[in-house]
Amino acid sequence: MQKKWLLSLGLISLILGIIALYISQTFPISESVKPTSQLYSIPFAILILVAVIVAPILEEITFRGYFIKNKIIKWFSIIVITTLSVISNNIALKILLIVYIIFLIYNNSKKNKFSLNILIILNALVFSLVHLNNDYLNNIEFIFAPLFIRFAMGLFLVWICINFNIIKSMIFHALWNFVPLILLSYALFFPNTEVNYFENGDLQVTWSRVSKSSSKVNIYPLGKKNVLFSKSSEALFLLKSLEWSKNKNDSICSYKPTEPYMSYKFDIKLKDTINKSKDLHKKIETFLIESKLVEKN
Repeated sequence: MQKKWLLSLGLISLILGIIALYISQTFPISESVKPTSQLYSIPFAILILVAVIVAPILEEITFRGYFIKNKIIKWFSIIVITTLSVISNNIALKILLIVYIIFLIYNNSKKNKFSLNILIILNALVFSLVHLNNDYLNNIEFIFAPLFIRFAMGLFLVWICINFNIIKSMIFHALWNFVPLILLSYALFFPNTEVNYFENGDLQVTWSRVSKSSSKVNIYPLGKKNVLFSKSSEALFLLKSLEWSKNKNDSICSYKPTEPYMSYKFDIKLKDTINKSKDLHKKIETFLIESKLVEKN
């Protein structure tokens, strides 16, 4: 086996990442490093497809493609990396990409063990930085965990690609991405179904989490009984359905779910029986925020 030191360095980096993750839990989470709403704007099934199939294939060709013999894939990797260095708005990533490209050119003309080892480390660093939210760089206490863990992943993937082939590195990449999806899926399909209550001057609400497999999304609009009822709906979809009903401008991007992709059962009763539709969107918005089901981006 070649480059066994990659496994040792990767394992050390992974352990440091786990330690940093544990320590970071003691810090108050900055708004800028919380997940963005863009991720949750795509359907859950598409998220799985991208994470388990599309991303492993494209990312392995881009980041590990240089280390295989196929010249087409090798040059595709070089072109994409060069393009990233031009379009990236992340200064740290841009500098690292330029250094990486310099070593790519040098290693291509004067192949030696030292330059290849440096290139591999730079490759793993580039891979880790590409996956970081830009705002992590402004919150130094939160950068180490994702940086170390992704750096470890990059080292493992290069080792697999060099010693086996790029197909096996794609499979490992897919399995790595699949693990957190399994945990997320378990939370979605086997949620805590405890019944919760909310009440203010406008609404009386009973809500609970429901399994993703329970039923299709459905929302029953206000009728004579002044009740808005849903057997299964994501929090943002409930808010969006009220925007559609009033032909309002889409402001859904102003919010993100606190529990991504979670479905809920809502039983909402309006106290004002005369002006039941007046400011309904605002009333539901207040409920979702105060119940901590959504939050501002």
